[in-house]
Amino acid sequence: MVDEGLIESYFYLNKRIIKTRKRMAQRERNYREINRYPSNYIEDEDIRRVAFRIEPEVINHVSAQQNAERHITIMKFKLKHFNRFLKEISRESRRYYFFKYKEHAPHINDKLDRLLEEEIAEIEEAVSYRFDKVKPAPYIGLNPLEEDNFEDSFNEMLHILGV
Repeated sequence: MVDEGLIESYFYLNKRIIKTRKRMAQRERNYREINRYPSNYIEDEDIRRVAFRIEPEVINHVSAQQNAERHITIMKFKLKHFNRFLKEISRESRRYYFFKYKEHAPHINDKLDRLLEEEIAEIEEAVSYRFDKVKPAPYIGLNPLEEDNFEDSFNEMLHILGV
């Protein structure tokens, strides 16, 4: 369904938003400090003067800023819905999630883990619809391969693949 790294990243969305804003500010400072004067270089005993090309620099800068803003918008959307989910669950459930994903405590509660995975899968699907205008491929789970149901699992995989 949803991997542990993705789940853990939801607990650090606030920090990621702050880091992205800092990187944007640093990129803005770097852009403003670019030397825009023409440069000279020697080629075959001739001195050549090359003008600064402003168009590619501006295009790259604006594109990077737009991409970063879009990334922040997506992270804020995820954070809003994730926080809403956390407010809806009990204090003990929140404590379990924080210990497991922030403190990396080896707690196991399949019911709560499944609930969180489903919620994050829904948020990811909503992000895909809202920002990418693409319907994500549905997750089709298979039963674990065991010797007694190996043939059934194999036939199910063939059916899913359309073979």
